[in-house]
Amino acid sequence: MLNVSEYGAGFSIDDPSHDPGLVVGDQLSIEVLTPYGSGSCRGEVIWARKLLGRASWGIKFTAVSDDPEDAFRALIDAPF
Repeated sequence: MLNVSEYGAGFSIDDPSHDPGLVVGDQLSIEVLTPYGSGSCRGEVIWARKLLGRASWGIKFTAVSDDPEDAFRALIDAPF
């Protein structure tokens, strides 16, 4: 994960053999290991590109827990 906000996140993979081949409009269920534990959300790919062997994409969140005890919500709400 490159970055994360309340609205979405950016991701990249350096190894082309692990490129998931995502395209704009793909719907995803995402599980993320955070410093607070494992959390999940749902999202939609809003941009995707490949450059110099790196695949990158941006996800707009469509469902994230409002529970402050949820590990992914805690990551989004962290003050850093």
